[in-house]
Amino acid sequence: LSEELGNTEFIKLRAAVSKDILTPRLDTKMSIVEEIHDRVNKIRIELTGRDPCHVTICGHNLGGGLATVTGFYLACNNDLKLASPIQIVTFASPRVGGKEFQRSFQHLEDSGRILYARFTNLNDMISLRPFWAISGSWKFEDWYKHVGMHICLDTRSIQGFDLDYRRITGLPDELWNLIKSYFCGNSKKSS
Repeated sequence: LSEELGNTEFIKLRAAVSKDILTPRLDTKMSIVEEIHDRVNKIRIELTGRDPCHVTICGHNLGGGLATVTGFYLACNNDLKLASPIQIVTFASPRVGGKEFQRSFQHLEDSGRILYARFTNLNDMISLRPFWAISGSWKFEDWYKHVGMHICLDTRSIQGFDLDYRRITGLPDELWNLIKSYFCGNSKKSS
């Protein structure tokens, strides 16, 4: 991926989210994310033979951060045969990476390798974390960044949600229609 973007091979990830799943285990010498990749590939072969598969990852709170990093890792590996982009759905997920991570994630979105819907409640404090910048810097470009499409669940609005998404050719309308059809059909109606 770094060669495609023409940038450094390093991205800044929040240790609270990435340390445990990216550090190689002593017994297997593989990280948890690498083990997940291998298991997904084995299950794909068992279920479909050699055909591509669909992968959806879901998480809440810290699990949302773990889902984001895991989905990013799986989308970066071209050896996993996918029938569609890696799909990530999170609820109340914290920020997990810096601007390099955000830029790399957006590249995966633009290339059709990942699709991410990040749900939050209107006044959700977890999704605002971490509050402080990487390395204690107060410069905005050093802060942790959110990625993916943000859907804020807001019962004060008529629709019941608010959508904030960076436009990507071909993908946003499909996602927007799916989300809109789900929430508009299930949102609270005033009496």
